[in-house]
Amino acid sequence: RILALHNITIAIYYMVTKLLIGYGFAKYDLIVRIMGSAISIIAYFYLIDKYHFIGAAWGQVASFSILSIIAVIVLYYKRPILKSDR
Repeated sequence: RILALHNITIAIYYMVTKLLIGYGFAKYDLIVRIMGSAISIIAYFYLIDKYHFIGAAWGQVASFSILSIIAVIVLYYKRPILKSDR
């Protein structure tokens, strides 16, 4: 069940990051990945230490959810740049 949520969150993450790259914000995609990776490493240390395999699975769900949220926020704030090009 947990890995089914993982598939959903990873699909959302890849859709949003492909939008970032498609709009020409590849630099911000890298920043999102670095920020998300740092948060994920911290979460993995806690979750794996406390919950072992289940913690690792939930850590993947949480990390891709966090990455998706950060990418959506970046895309939202960069949207005015896209509107000004018209």
